[in-house]
Amino acid sequence: MLFLPGGDGDATTFDALLAHLPRVDAVVHDRRRAGDLPLTAHTDEVAATLTGGPATVVATSMGALIGLDLLARYPDRVGLLVAHEPPAVDLLPPAERADALARQEAVVATYAAHGADAGMRTLLTDIGVDLSDREPDAALPKLTAARLRNLDHLLRYDVTAAGRHRLDPAALAPVAERIVAAGGERSGGAYPYRCAVALAERLDLPFVLFPGGHTGYATHPRAFAGTLLEVLLQA
Repeated sequence: MLFLPGGDGDATTFDALLAHLPRVDAVVHDRRRAGDLPLTAHTDEVAATLTGGPATVVATSMGALIGLDLLARYPDRVGLLVAHEPPAVDLLPPAERADALARQEAVVATYAAHGADAGMRTLLTDIGVDLSDREPDAALPKLTAARLRNLDHLLRYDVTAAGRHRLDPAALAPVAERIVAAGGERSGGAYPYRCAVALAERLDLPFVLFPGGHTGYATHPRAFAGTLLEVLLQA
């Protein structure tokens, strides 16, 4: 199984989740941070690593956008894709799309004017994340120096790259049976959740609610793992 993180793209993103999936043979992609890369460059790098046959891909946020692009352009590399809240804003109705893009631009502007802490607070509010709402034993990732550098890259480049990316529903339609669209039970209707709903509606996909919000894999890892196993068993 291949896991594609959102957020800062760090390979440790899914550590809490994988602790509750001890029998899963998992590889976590650590997204390259090399300036203003288009999202498709990350897809190409992921595709180049998948040489052993179709993978089961579990992806969230920007990682889910990469997963969808991977399935659209390299369909032989993906057997099943669980796409958790991909911010595919181009799938939203015009007014909602404009609002989502404006929010992304505001995050980048806040970061530029006030730094990473202010930028992240704005981003987390916009995508429906409440880090205080979590399982009692769920410990959040520590903000190491490396992770802070990753967050800086997220706010400087990746938020914009995700907003610029355009999904290709026509390329996904022939392989839609391999996609599970997913959203967080506690995302509160934030725009990434609405994007996931729009994806399910556009491609006539099953829509699965996962525990927690946009970062449920970190805040509710035990329950998230349980739902993920149910999805995989039913696929």
